[in-house]
Amino acid sequence: MNNTISYYYHLYPETIIKRKKKYIFEYHQVYYIFEPITRPLNEMEEILRLNEYSSFYNSSIGLIEKNIEGKYITILNNKYYVLISNRTPNRRIYFSDLLVVKDFIPLNNFMLLKRNDWVNLWSKKNDYFEYQKEYIKTKFPILYYSLDYYIGLSENAISYIGQVEREMKPSERDHLVLAKKRVHYNDNLHEFQSPLNIVIDYKERDVSEYFKSLFLDDCYNEEEIINYLKELPASGFGMGLLMGRMLFPSFYFDLYEKIVNDVIPEKEIYKIIDKSDDYEYFLRFIYFEINKIIKIPRIDWLHKDVVYKKEAS
Repeated sequence: MNNTISYYYHLYPETIIKRKKKYIFEYHQVYYIFEPITRPLNEMEEILRLNEYSSFYNSSIGLIEKNIEGKYITILNNKYYVLISNRTPNRRIYFSDLLVVKDFIPLNNFMLLKRNDWVNLWSKKNDYFEYQKEYIKTKFPILYYSLDYYIGLSENAISYIGQVEREMKPSERDHLVLAKKRVHYNDNLHEFQSPLNIVIDYKERDVSEYFKSLFLDDCYNEEEIINYLKELPASGFGMGLLMGRMLFPSFYFDLYEKIVNDVIPEKEIYKIIDKSDDYEYFLRFIYFEINKIIKIPRIDWLHKDVVYKKEAS
């Protein structure tokens, strides 16, 4: 790999570390990741156009570098790669990193990267999972018997987002940003800032995925979540979007797709379904804490048990 990097980019690092399919190195106090493209090529075209904006150079997103041929994409063994540079020292992400708004680019010009039509996207996902039910019944019985619950939760999320969009007026802060496909609280900064992770969406997407990852790894405490919620702009529309995304069980569907594609064993889904009661508690907790800050549309089933504090063991 040293020869590849030196030939295509005229960079001569002493050490290159391979981590899964990525090659990581530092050269002249700049951090680099050489990695295969994981996005569809039509989406990559828009990511590369974003990369051309001069203002992008002042953002907290890594840059895709050109090779000696003046191209952003390098082809090796019939695979597509990019070299991403980052001048920020690596570290674990902070919650505050999620709130850095990058709104200096006309994001409406990048239609393939937009993911803000949640009602339509989630409805299509539900249709897909409903269609697959008979096909997974024999091969993946755990998925089959757990799927209806999570489709139901997703339907609740779809209905709720529709209500938020009808009843709540967006504030000037409720606009599209350069968000991430997925966020995990334990991501490092260079993963979080990778241009290959970009989508165009509301900031509440990133916040909800951060919260979900804290829950799934049992790494949250209530006081911490309360403080995070207080850091968010107090917009009823934005808080409503956050609650709707919390209702949507993206973590279940992500694992579901890995299982049916034989990437991981089916038993891994127990990590999700064994926590279903706890997640309902988590949703109730967040819902009532948001309502202490600003009122959002009512979710009737979360009011069935208005005492959401866990009993001391």
